[in-house]
Amino acid sequence: MLEKFTEKALNVIAEAQNIAIYDHSDKVLSEHLLLAVVKEAKGFCARIFNSYGITYDRLAYI
Repeated sequence: MLEKFTEKALNVIAEAQNIAIYDHSDKVLSEHLLLAVVKEAKGFCARIFNSYGITYDRLAYI
């Protein structure tokens, strides 16, 4: 199934898994995916979030 994802999407999924592990979660939840999307600095979505002042650091501590 993962072969259908782009390299950026795979990077986001891998980062979401890392965030979930750091968060001591046994599942990747929507908040982990959101944080990973925002953290992916080269992604289109991250640029949109950044234009509104939404950064990984700000979201991670909410």
